[in-house]
Amino acid sequence: MAIKSTPSAVVALTVAVLLGLSACADPGASAATAPSSSSTASAAGRTFNLSPQQDRFPVSKDAAAAALVPEAVKADGKLTVVTTGGAAPLSLFATDNKTLIGSEVDIA
Repeated sequence: MAIKSTPSAVVALTVAVLLGLSACADPGASAATAPSSSSTASAAGRTFNLSPQQDRFPVSKDAAAAALVPEAVKADGKLTVVTTGGAAPLSLFATDNKTLIGSEVDIA
């Protein structure tokens, strides 16, 4: 049994594939370089804070969210999160080569 494709289905599939591929591209990206001792880095005209402190926003405890934490986690007061530590901007080491920074670390 042969499947016939309509021109609109071909166009829709092509657009979907191209959008998917373009979401993975960063036209301003440059080759990765080894971390320097500077606490900032620039790429594509943007400056990034690579220091361990990161000038993070202060946060406060949300009692409603804390009430949802399982007892096993509350027992020791720690939540262990795993990240790769080498895939910028998701996670990378700060200029001290010990502190993980990046979007995964911030979300965790």
